[in-house]
Amino acid sequence: MRCVKILGVGSHKIQMGILDINKVMLNFEKNMNKVNIAEIEKAEERLKSSLVNTNDSYEICINCKSKTNILRSTNIDHRYGYVVGLGQLCISCYKKNPF
Repeated sequence: MRCVKILGVGSHKIQMGILDINKVMLNFEKNMNKVNIAEIEKAEERLKSSLVNTNDSYEICINCKSKTNILRSTNIDHRYGYVVGLGQLCISCYKKNPF
């Protein structure tokens, strides 16, 4: 809701106050849209770069920190050594501690 402080008497001054408020709101909305568009574009770029990196990389064992033979893009339902709530284990760590 927009509020108008009436400083003078007469409908002309009231209309000018409303027009000024509308201009301020319009400028504010334009600036917010610019900020949001810039932030969205940055987020899209980060997402694209992270997708490029994750599709070709392999998971790291959460226990011994070695590289596994499981691609990050592999669904968790098709992974050997994946523990829900913990992450990916290599084959040797999973064999030592099958959860």
